[in-house]
Amino acid sequence: MQIHERPTAASVLKQLRRWLSDYNRHHPHRALGMRSPRAFRGAQLM
Repeated sequence: MQIHERPTAASVLKQLRRWLSDYNRHHPHRALGMRSPRAFRGAQLM
């Protein structure tokens, strides 16, 4: 069993920009044809 401490608000805010960047640049989304939002947007601009 692993026990993890709850993150503090300060630690979450510190990591939020990195998490959002990862989500938008690398995380595939089913609704976007399994592309990241960034890849989907790039395809729309071409």
